[in-house]
Amino acid sequence: MKIIKNFLIAFFVLLISNNAFSQNNIVNDTDFSPPNSALQNGKIIVQTHTNQESITLALNLVRWAGSESKQLEAEGYFILDINSSELILSDVVTFSNSDFSPSYAIISQPKFVPITFKANLVKIGAVKFKFREKTNGVWTAYRYSSKNFNTAYYIPPVVTPVTEITGPDNLCTEATYTITNPGTISLENAAGIGTLTALGNNQWKVTRTGQGNGTVILKSINSNGQATAKNIIIGTMTSGTISGQASLQLGESRTFTLNLLDNTDYIWSINYNPNVILTKNSATSITLSTTGSVPMGWSENIIIRAKAVNNCGTATNEVTKTIKFVNERDPRLD
Repeated sequence: MKIIKNFLIAFFVLLISNNAFSQNNIVNDTDFSPPNSALQNGKIIVQTHTNQESITLALNLVRWAGSESKQLEAEGYFILDINSSELILSDVVTFSNSDFSPSYAIISQPKFVPITFKANLVKIGAVKFKFREKTNGVWTAYRYSSKNFNTAYYIPPVVTPVTEITGPDNLCTEATYTITNPGTISLENAAGIGTLTALGNNQWKVTRTGQGNGTVILKSINSNGQATAKNIIIGTMTSGTISGQASLQLGESRTFTLNLLDNTDYIWSINYNPNVILTKNSATSITLSTTGSVPMGWSENIIIRAKAVNNCGTATNEVTKTIKFVNERDPRLD
């Protein structure tokens, strides 16, 4: 019980002294902030030890609520706290009631205060605002802002060199590629299609394997694990879609078009059917027509195939479209 009693007495003494302080003083605290451009990792950055450098801080004074009608006279300046030693960083800044707008505000309008780190003096420490005020015509002891910013020397960001891969998008036999700022170089999806040879001077050669066709990936991975890649078509590849109606009625013709580019020609074919005839109109267009007869209600899948041909050879892959060959109309009703 005695311990609790002593604690309560100490608490009330502290409470009374705080009330007395807030009643006798108008200034509660100060608040300040540097521009974002002057911060790195939450610290005010300084560039070098040998140069003088300055930044401007936005400073506000905070007064106690209920003290708005009292006459205010306060002053202070920025310091650099270096293990309890101080370097003055700014001129003296003064505050009065006229710095508050509206007049009943408890936070003043900001003052923009330059601080200067002088050459060849210590620049690493904590930036604080040191201030005092007049109470009953007498200057109080100096106090320090509750906010402070540590300083640190500027650390340049790590810039990862940009990697670029230049060279042809297609090759028939071989091609040379230049890689600026190369990392670990590899050729992916290349089994049976191509090989990679280092030539030196940031150059690599991709060579076709036999008559292999496909898309390989030339890749560079830097020390940070970032990848730069280039797709290379080796030989001849067929890609794209065949457009046209989904069915072919006995007695009719339909045209089908290949939505593809970058090849000289295409080989067209369909699965064998004595009643369907393929006519090639151009490299990318065919017409399917019908002949003969099939029973009423007939339905059969026809697969249209297209395979690319160019100066690198004939593709080993193809694109397809499946349609229905049908007889759904009774000719006696025509």
